[in-house]
Amino acid sequence: ILRTLAEIYRVGLASIAQMSIFSFVIILANRTATDLFSTGHVAVMGILFSISSLAVMPSLGLGHGMLPLVGYNYGAGLYKRVEEVVNKAGLAAVLWGILCAMVALLIPGRVMSLFNSDPEFLQVGAPAVRIFAISFFVVGLQIILGSFFQGLGRGIASIVLALSRQAIFLIPAILILPRLFGERGLWASFPAADISAIVLAVIWATVEYRRLGIGLHFK
Repeated sequence: ILRTLAEIYRVGLASIAQMSIFSFVIILANRTATDLFSTGHVAVMGILFSISSLAVMPSLGLGHGMLPLVGYNYGAGLYKRVEEVVNKAGLAAVLWGILCAMVALLIPGRVMSLFNSDPEFLQVGAPAVRIFAISFFVVGLQIILGSFFQGLGRGIASIVLALSRQAIFLIPAILILPRLFGERGLWASFPAADISAIVLAVIWATVEYRRLGIGLHFK
């Protein structure tokens, strides 16, 4: 029983750690916004997190849905099926991210006005959501690749990738960028961390793909 529990936590620890650190990131971001700017920026930050959640949820669903498929086919040695599942899920996540990003980039004022129509709020919020939305292009693929490693039972890889965005890249970005570039640095901390994390994830996944003898093929 202990061995089974250890195996479960070895694979699932990435998700546990990710959610725990996310809470700390929210506290840090809100504290930074309050100390360096205003409570209005905290309100904008809260809306940005809500919008980000809407953009990320479908990719999270794809990631959780593909986990058993990746695990079963990998265990059965059906690596081409693993390739098909991951590639199609990754493509769907990227296309959804592009759609969300384009909406936020083209009509940021309307997006923010769904939550608050105060002119001062929109003055801060519209540019913020445009910067924040840059990460929508890549965050879905990052989630899919993290789920890919979880499905393979690569506990260390999935943990490192899950923590890379928030612990390795985002926390330092929040501590540094707002002090260098003002409020735009605060908003840019998130896409900067996402882009750094996806670069790491793609490199790691490329190595794993080569080990399995699979590639970016679509049927």
